[in-house]
Amino acid sequence: MYSYLFISKAITFLAALALTWTACGLVGKPGVWWRAFAFSFTPALGAAFFATGFLADPSPATGDLAGGLLFEMVNLTMFCAAFVRAYDWLASVDDHTVQKTILVLLAFELGFFSMIVTSSGFGLFSDGAKNDYLATNPFLKYATYCLALLTRVQSGLLAQQLTRQRFGKLAFFVIIFQAAASIASGSKGAFFLWLLSIFALVDYRQARLPKKIIFGIGVTVSAALGTTAYVVSGFLGITVLDFFDLAFNRIFLTNDARAIAFDIRSGLSAEHGPMVEAFRSYARLFAMYAQDPPLGVHLYDSYFGPSGGNGANASLMAFAEYYAPSGYAFVYAAGAALVSMGLFYIFLAIAAGMRSPMARYITWSVALTTLILWTQDVLAFQLSMLLAVPVLGITWLLSSPRRSLRLS
Repeated sequence: MYSYLFISKAITFLAALALTWTACGLVGKPGVWWRAFAFSFTPALGAAFFATGFLADPSPATGDLAGGLLFEMVNLTMFCAAFVRAYDWLASVDDHTVQKTILVLLAFELGFFSMIVTSSGFGLFSDGAKNDYLATNPFLKYATYCLALLTRVQSGLLAQQLTRQRFGKLAFFVIIFQAAASIASGSKGAFFLWLLSIFALVDYRQARLPKKIIFGIGVTVSAALGTTAYVVSGFLGITVLDFFDLAFNRIFLTNDARAIAFDIRSGLSAEHGPMVEAFRSYARLFAMYAQDPPLGVHLYDSYFGPSGGNGANASLMAFAEYYAPSGYAFVYAAGAALVSMGLFYIFLAIAAGMRSPMARYITWSVALTTLILWTQDVLAFQLSMLLAVPVLGITWLLSSPRRSLRLS
């Protein structure tokens, strides 16, 4: 299945587009399909992998493919429903609140990033894997994922400033900061995917961007692209053209853990199962401990040889495929689909309790990150859920009409 990822790029991409349109149609908003896909194509590519997997030679068990498609499609539909709500509430936030919130988020981001970038084993400054710093200090792990949550919220606020033609110096500084952070981390495309999520949330019916704004954004993006390609390709010891080829292929390597898990199933007993391995962060509370390293690293080590701590994202269905007996991943997929729906309705209830448009937009932004991680990186999902509690709690407090510092 791993080799299939590289010979099925066109059909996988088309299937992802079609499935996103279908999911948006199921929630009554087929017209926003391209926005949802541009905001994050991860849920759609996961569903497309299982929808087209029968074309692989040899083809995985039909029950496993059907189970994977069931879960990924339900999660994609919940993602699209959350996206529609985030997009709608964003349009209701006033300009002053948008500007103020961008400034507050930037302050937190600068604080978190300054701690991360000065730690040993980070990004381009690491002697080993670019995320070695996560093992040196548990706090840095939480800081990293909190930074990801805040960055996701910030993308919509910048989009709103573009929509209302209020994209000023602060917004340009945020973009430059995100580009620099992406380069320092050694990422091959995170910054540009973040930019794509901004453009996905712009209301182009209202936006009438001045030429100087378009020119400024174009120059900034081009400079960031060139700098990223030059610095990261030099760090990896490849040419700039190889960098762009690698960055493009990374889109489809979203499914690398799912594919490798099909290629090499575990020898662990069915009694051990994927639950302890997948939810190792919570299982330790009940004196149950994982036997293997994190799945993404374990798959890379088993398939390619020692990877030096590098690995795939630990997607949920990869756990089911790897640890469950062939043909039985459907059982875990059905349970995971129910959790996806449960997560959506939990955030629906939380959003109903928020007392301002900004607070509701932030709630649905957190929901989007949660649903993305639930399918793509279940280990990160566990940390994200822990961080969501204080983030949403603070959001609720600041949205209170009795507070002087309000989100709206």
